[in-house]
Amino acid sequence: MSRSSRLIRFCVVLLVLAFGMATPAVALAGPKVKWTKVDVRPGDDGARVARILKRELKRASQREDWTKGSGKSAKKRKSASYQLSAKVTELAWEKDDDVLRVSVTVVARIDDGPRGKRQRVRSHIRIGGHPKRRGKLEKQALQIVARGIVTRLAEVARR
Repeated sequence: MSRSSRLIRFCVVLLVLAFGMATPAVALAGPKVKWTKVDVRPGDDGARVARILKRELKRASQREDWTKGSGKSAKKRKSASYQLSAKVTELAWEKDDDVLRVSVTVVARIDDGPRGKRQRVRSHIRIGGHPKRRGKLEKQALQIVARGIVTRLAEVARR
């Protein structure tokens, strides 16, 4: 085997490994999770914030493991479906000299799911950044809160 063919083979294997590891961890064949309602107060540019939060909640839900263990009970839970809702209870901006802070609180619950789970969960974050990057700061805060909410809801669902 020539040196160039070994180099090509090595590059192909390297690319396959690199792209194979770069795919997101998505829980396959799990229960169906649907966000039925995402509420935001009308004064906080509600439609835009609700759209961003719903997108981040969907992304986080796809990556989360909603099943527990293995065996017959896990197979039943994989075929289950959950209807979830969320409400932004706080979205506040605070500007100091050269720092813009955003405070976000979201409350969510499982509206309809197996075994009648209706427990509420809450996630809160307060982060700061440059005043010129308000949109990026808001999106980052909503991403973090969405991941926290979904993690807690999945934990409730696994019990």
